[in-house]
Order: sequence, then C-alpha cells, then structure tokens
Amino acid sequence: MHLIHHQGDLFDCPYWVPIVHCVSYDGKMGAGIAKTVQSIFNVRSEFLATEREVGGLVAVWRSHRFIVNLITKLRYWHLPTLDSLQSSLRALRSFVVDNNIGVLAMPEIAAGLDKIHLNLVIESLYQVFQDLDIEIHMYHL
Repeated sequence: MHLIHHQGDLFDCPYWVPIVHCVSYDGKMGAGIAKTVQSIFNVRSEFLATEREVGGLVAVWRSHRFIVNLITKLRYWHLPTLDSLQSSLRALRSFVVDNNIGVLAMPEIAAGLDKIHLNLVIESLYQVFQDLDIEIHMYHL
C-alpha cells in the first residue's frame, strides 16, 4: 500500500477513481463530505435500498466510478468507534480485491466530524491494506 497525501479538493481526483467516505447506517448524509457526495452523486436512495450494516459498506456506481460509503456508525449524530472504522476498512479491502481496484481517493475519513484521531485512521489503513498493491490518495483541505 502506498498512501499519498494531497492538499486540495477530493473531487478533483481523476473521474474514474473510486471515492471512499464515511456515512451512518441511517443514510442522512447531511454534513461534511457525505453531504457533498450526496449533492454531486445522489447516492442516498440506492444506499437506503441496499442491505447494509455498521462496519460494512455500500458501493454505488456513478459517473464512471464507484462511490464507496463506509458505514461506520448507526445514526448520524453518533460517533464511530475505531472498531467500526476498522471493520468498514476490512470490508473495503475485500471490495478492492474483488473488483481489482488499484487506486482509491478519500478525505481524512473519520477524522473530521467523526473525531477519530487522524494518526489512528492512517495506522488502521496501513494495518488493513499493508500487503496490497494499492495507492490510497488522501485529500486534506
């Protein structure tokens, strides 16, 4: 795994790169990156129509790419745990392997409004993806 940090807008990544972000099981997507993802890609209805669980993910195909919604908490006002984040990352690893994906783009997942320290997020990414040939591009505003 190679983690590449970018200063700038997540949505400036190449049009074909899967975008990964965190959401709640209830699918509110009313704040942060999730709100922007919803306004650009309109993923909520497909997300809500899909069987899902906290610690999993729902991937939606939009505009030549996957939008990968990591479900890290039950309700939008909850905070995720490190365990739920890591479970979602393991689900992401399986998704990446199953779909032969070699690059991902994400914001500082779970570190903004969700308040998990960024160093723990990065450590979790390395633990889950350490042996995969994948580039993860993390965008910072």
